[in-house]
Amino acid sequence: MDKVFQSVFYLFLIIILFKLSTFAYRVIRERRYMKELAQSGMPYID
Repeated sequence: MDKVFQSVFYLFLIIILFKLSTFAYRVIRERRYMKELAQSGMPYID
């Protein structure tokens, strides 16, 4: 029973880490894109 709980816990941990990493990657990419837009002199579009 303990092994089952442990494996489920690790599975959830991996899923959470994966979601966090994809979210962080998207935020970083968005910031980089905004920076490039600002440098190119284009007005910011909502």
